[in-house]
Amino acid sequence: MSIDPFVATVNALVAQERSKGSVQSYEDLKERIQRRAHLYDVLQRIEDEMRALRSTVQTLPSLPPEREVLWANAVLTLPNLALPEIDTTGLDAAAEIVRVTLIDSTGAVLDDILIKPTRPLSPQVSEINGIHNKDLEHAPTIREAWPRIERCFQGRHVVSFSQDFDRDKLNETANRDQLPRMNFIGEDLRLRVGQYLGNSYISLVEACTRIGQPLPKRPHQTGIDRARGQLCVLQAIANAVTSCNTATQQQESMSTGLEGDSSLEDLDEHPF
Repeated sequence: MSIDPFVATVNALVAQERSKGSVQSYEDLKERIQRRAHLYDVLQRIEDEMRALRSTVQTLPSLPPEREVLWANAVLTLPNLALPEIDTTGLDAAAEIVRVTLIDSTGAVLDDILIKPTRPLSPQVSEINGIHNKDLEHAPTIREAWPRIERCFQGRHVVSFSQDFDRDKLNETANRDQLPRMNFIGEDLRLRVGQYLGNSYISLVEACTRIGQPLPKRPHQTGIDRARGQLCVLQAIANAVTSCNTATQQQESMSTGLEGDSSLEDLDEHPF
């Protein structure tokens, strides 16, 4: 319903009231009271219509925050950008690192380091991270691999999902094995995704699915898949994509170099 007739009525009543000047008699006063009552009735109709219009506008889908879009575009231009994925034997402080993977802004693998732990991997851990004991038979120990890991992070701007987890595992390993602590400059992609999608608890699996780039089904999902999943999410933010409905138009450009099938099952927030 158009509010134009109501607005016209209000303007006419206001003009009529102004033209009357001050009250001249009791009869005039009664007429003024009736006219003012009618005026406020019409105003109420306008307010009701405006309230309905506001409700309609509020049903529109939220727009992605421009600040996060600009951030993602800026980060993707960094020549030293690296997106890591760290696989471990668990989540507690005693967990050992068994794989460190880093990719660049194109999805190319900068390095992919398998590390032999002090104890064999359990079937459950292998199911989660896609690494099997046979893959680690000839892998270096963490002490042997540490200098190589340090070189991977050196001079890099690191963006990773749940970066506190990565830092904690690197620091716990350094303390436990008396290795040099590793410091790097970086940002937590999960925090940015939370601000972008309005969901601080979203997992990487959920974010990848939402933008139309689901991770492979485990046990076929690897650290490389998750690292490239992070890149897909970063690219989606840069393109202002918030769901797979709009992501499908950009899947071809975003999926360059990506591996995996279209199926997905629920995973832990930190799949080791």
